[in-house]
Amino acid sequence: MNTYIKKHIKYALVIALLAIVTTGCIRDNFEFDKLSMHLENEGEWEFPKLVNTTFTIGDLLERVDSTGLISTEDDGLIILVYSDTVYSAVGEEIIEFPDQQYDTIFNNQDFDNEGGFTDNSVTMIKNEVDYVFATFGNQLLDSVLLNSANVKISVNSDFEYEGVLTITFPEIKKNGQPYQKMINIDDNSGNYNEIITDEIESGYKIDFSNAEQINTIFITYELTLQGNDGQTVNADDICDIVVEFTDIKYDYIWGYVGQQIINIPAEEMAIDFFSGFDNGEFELPYPRVKLKINNSFGLPVGVFMETIQFRVGDDNTWVDLTGEGIPTASTPWMINTPEESFPDPITYATTNVKITGRNTTLNTIISQLPDRLRYSEKVVLNPNGNEDDLNFMANDSKVEALIDFELPLWGRTSGINYTDTLEMDLSNIANDSEQIDHMDLTLTIGNGLPHQIGMKVYLLDSLYNVVDTIPNANDDVIMGDDIWWFVESGIIGADSVINQETGKTISNHTIRYESNSVDILDNVKYIKLKAKYITTDGTGTNAPYVKYFDFYEMDFDVALKVKLNINENL
Repeated sequence: MNTYIKKHIKYALVIALLAIVTTGCIRDNFEFDKLSMHLENEGEWEFPKLVNTTFTIGDLLERVDSTGLISTEDDGLIILVYSDTVYSAVGEEIIEFPDQQYDTIFNNQDFDNEGGFTDNSVTMIKNEVDYVFATFGNQLLDSVLLNSANVKISVNSDFEYEGVLTITFPEIKKNGQPYQKMINIDDNSGNYNEIITDEIESGYKIDFSNAEQINTIFITYELTLQGNDGQTVNADDICDIVVEFTDIKYDYIWGYVGQQIINIPAEEMAIDFFSGFDNGEFELPYPRVKLKINNSFGLPVGVFMETIQFRVGDDNTWVDLTGEGIPTASTPWMINTPEESFPDPITYATTNVKITGRNTTLNTIISQLPDRLRYSEKVVLNPNGNEDDLNFMANDSKVEALIDFELPLWGRTSGINYTDTLEMDLSNIANDSEQIDHMDLTLTIGNGLPHQIGMKVYLLDSLYNVVDTIPNANDDVIMGDDIWWFVESGIIGADSVINQETGKTISNHTIRYESNSVDILDNVKYIKLKAKYITTDGTGTNAPYVKYFDFYEMDFDVALKVKLNINENL
């Protein structure tokens, strides 16, 4: 062989090697220090690490799942957690007070009852007139600490005298002083009309506890007119007074706030873990739906599921989760109540509840590989409707639920398929093919996972068309119409753990390309891996459950050996 050809064979191999190194995106592509230029026998060159990568359990999960949080227990057991805030209901949005309107009049009868003008004036009093403080629902109020309220007082007087109107609210107090308004009537024409507006500031408290009737508010009206002794008023003269409270905001409420039902709209959560698999079954005996419910309402709270469904199957069927473990309207979860701490903020009382497969259909549904979870709830304040319960709450009291759908990876699989595509550019690998006798492409798997792997590898061109398949029809195992290369699980030790240094099961598979077919490899741009996972005896009736730890991994290597048609050293 002449020097020119020998040089170009060597350069072609190096260029091909550089092309793979510089264009590949596989983690841990082969390293230069692992390149063996050893001439095993005359004319054979070996590239032992065209691809050298390790997939940890975490890597595999991240490839199939973009929404779940990968968590671990102390021993390394992996738990997939899908989280969401189911709802957050705030006090001032749930308990509101309608606008209030109260009116009264003074007339000639009130004037006469006070004996008319004496010493050039007369004072008429309507003392602690009682009114119902309107509420939404069946609230029985003890007291309300106001944040603010708008006040409007409309006065229309036919009396042809000037005077002063004083309106006092004896049960609305701040620092022991009642809320009061004084209005000067400075028109004696008999056509006095005036509207006075004000805002009750924060710190005023309405006390309902002194009334014999529920939710009663008192107002004292005092009207003094200025006139000469002996003067009178017309028989049809009146002074009409209308008091309105609008936009009532509170800081705190004591009493019974009534039975309130909060409807929580349905929400959905994607479960990418199962949607990353093509088919098969994944049996997990310990899945759970956990809710953490925080409550700063000082009253009984019940929570039950209005809807809880999983979407399964190719036809996207929604399947109800059923069983005695699902809370209902008649058997709600009862939520813990906080201790009163006024005037300090109310501290949350937390309740943790969960739904498992113990007394529900959760395990059965999970085995069908659901890809979405749908849920809605109802929250009931004072579910027992006991009006003797003394409630307390702040305007920012809150009941909120955080949902976690947890999947501890402790189970067994049967026929779960997983597919991934990686770059592996072999362009120009077969340059000067007339000098090549054959090429051996060897795939090696080191299985440190707790399940048997059935592997199928596809070599793809730039358009993702299949160039070749490993294994092919001439190879060993056939399952149905598919051909798989099976690698047994790692060796599970006495401690139920696979030692990743000594317990991996190593298997390799080689496909030979003769000189007339090596050009096939020139078209390879990608390598597609399709894995079928089956736990040991995973198809059996009593197949064991295995744990998936975060340190479990699978090695995947690709090596190339080239036999050249040469009879001398390069």
